[in-house]
Amino acid sequence: MEKYNKQIAKLLDQEAEKIKSNVYFFTAYLPVKSYSKLQTKKRLKSLVLKTLRNHKKLKKFSSLHHYLVKKAFQKINKLDSLKKGLAFFAKIDLQRGKAYEIRDKNITTFPVSRQPKKEAYIGKTFDLDQLIWIKNTAAYALVVNLERQKCLFYALEGGKLRRLSCLKNKFVKTKEGEYLEKFAPLPKKGILYSTGADKEARRTLKENRRFINNLKLYIKQNKRLKTGFEYLIFFYSESFAELIESFEKYIKTVFPSSTPLFIQKNIQKESRLKRAAIKQIKKFQKTVKKDLLALVKENQPLFVQGWSKTAKAARQKKIETLFIKPTVRKRGYLYKKEFIYTYPIKDSRMVKDIAPWLVKTVVDTSGRVVIIKDDGIMPEVEVAAKLRY
Repeated sequence: MEKYNKQIAKLLDQEAEKIKSNVYFFTAYLPVKSYSKLQTKKRLKSLVLKTLRNHKKLKKFSSLHHYLVKKAFQKINKLDSLKKGLAFFAKIDLQRGKAYEIRDKNITTFPVSRQPKKEAYIGKTFDLDQLIWIKNTAAYALVVNLERQKCLFYALEGGKLRRLSCLKNKFVKTKEGEYLEKFAPLPKKGILYSTGADKEARRTLKENRRFINNLKLYIKQNKRLKTGFEYLIFFYSESFAELIESFEKYIKTVFPSSTPLFIQKNIQKESRLKRAAIKQIKKFQKTVKKDLLALVKENQPLFVQGWSKTAKAARQKKIETLFIKPTVRKRGYLYKKEFIYTYPIKDSRMVKDIAPWLVKTVVDTSGRVVIIKDDGIMPEVEVAAKLRY
């Protein structure tokens, strides 16, 4: 989703700045469930204070603790909706004594569309693994419901379906289900006459073809429909079945970076449409994960698993696709703020969790991150990778 990409890029930019030894990055994820804003603020306050008070360097900065809580509250008060959870990030620059500096631009609080696991982390980088998991699972889809009389367009984001526009089929000239005169063949002469039903079918097909061509033009010219959707879910009625194959080819050229899914199903209610779209996306994601893992495992030289081998591949910037389970943690070592190890080397420093560093490295080198939530897909390891070469 575009908004998650922007947030991740913003946080990575903060990390990329010249970092002094007394700079720390604070990350917190909080599930909201059915909490009110007041209840959410109380729970976030508890999580923030507990994490800071248990940190070796930051526990004595009591004014810092309350300042962060205050800024988090201000951000929450401005939110229209809490959705399923909150993500909170802060870049903390310690000064001499008990002084500190936190610029307002370095404090980020925003709602997330999937329920995260409650956790907090302080280190030399943000913990982005949950955020990237949410980005990959909170599908941003264009849902299209193609009916005989009209075509409806919706945006599906964070489990909510929002109507965008409607294109009516202005080419329909006949009333659906009207009386069709039928002719019986003349006896003994074997002459067959075209029935009214055949004539009506040809007329309907012609009207639908003209509507499809109009639909292509509408999609091409409507900028609102081309805003970086991850999925395109097309539900269409049976009357369009003969025309969908060529239409699908066209859609792939208009949305080359999106995944199109076409389903022959006539759905009237928006609530059912939303459920059907989410079901199709989950089904596709599960299939892709299984197929992708099976594919890379067949090519053993380009497949590694386990923390040690995956970390080595990350140091060499060879990871094309990283497979990682959400919220996994692994103590390790960092060298020159960039190279990840599972064992200490000279001038390296220990970090509580190398998972966010691993995700960061893959993202920075234009790799793909696939979050494996189902233990049955990768039962024996927490992390694996497909290599570029």
